[in-house]
Amino acid sequence: MLKRKFGIGLLLSLALSLFASQAFAGVVYFNVVVPRLGGSANTNATTKTYIMQEWAVSSLAVGNGYTMYFRPYNGSTGAAGNSFSGTTGSVIIAPYTSTQPIGSLMYLKITNKVTTTVNVQVSGTFNAN
Repeated sequence: MLKRKFGIGLLLSLALSLFASQAFAGVVYFNVVVPRLGGSANTNATTKTYIMQEWAVSSLAVGNGYTMYFRPYNGSTGAAGNSFSGTTGSVIIAPYTSTQPIGSLMYLKITNKVTTTVNVQVSGTFNAN
């Protein structure tokens, strides 16, 4: 009886973890510190899982309301879209500048203004799909 309950619980947890990993594929939650004077930081990479050819940044929180620049990159081919500025509360939805195939490893490069003299903490979500 106990083995059966354990087995059912194990199967249920495996099924739920598979569902959860599929539901959030293509999305990266980031929290980075971008160096001052035009410095940049990258988010973790995520795998593009849908055919859609646009990317999005949302839930932005930028330290002290500074303006940052956001640009998507493909891990193997380089820049995959134009750079857009944003600050706390901004939402960016933009097309890729070239077709990004399913399975591509995508990441977001976040850049500080050249005139910003402090490091800036930035958090939010990057959706590569």
